[in-house]
Amino acid sequence: MKRLIALIALCTCINFGAKAQKAIGLRLGGGEGFGSELSFQYGLSQSNRIQADLGVKGTKQWGGWSLIGTYQWVKPLEGNFRWYFGGGAGIGSYYNKENYIDDNHRGTYISLNGICGIEYMFPDIPLQLAVDTRPYLGFINAGGFNMDLALSVRFCF
Repeated sequence: MKRLIALIALCTCINFGAKAQKAIGLRLGGGEGFGSELSFQYGLSQSNRIQADLGVKGTKQWGGWSLIGTYQWVKPLEGNFRWYFGGGAGIGSYYNKENYIDDNHRGTYISLNGICGIEYMFPDIPLQLAVDTRPYLGFINAGGFNMDLALSVRFCF
């Protein structure tokens, strides 16, 4: 009896999880320096999802990390192409590699982010390719505006 209840619970969880598309992969690119991010998408419905990106970026002069979350609306295009747009917020930290002496050369920041891109879903394999731009407006220690262009490769499940 316990095995039957466990099997029913497992089937229910699998059925519930199949309704929402999930994807995990890498987002490569950057604005003021090249970086890589671990990217996770969770579909809330066929037309919207949330995305979280955790990554590191840097140049010869500076380095840092960021965690950015966005809410996205997804719209179909021709064939297996879709486009998406949305917004969100992020938090991160940066440091100057050459002058890492005091608090004036490092800091934590908060940002408001937008996102707009196009993606292709392969019909025969669970793979997604995307190109997007994620403009952001930084506050606190890293004020300013920047455009972040990237290529993403994600495994869908």
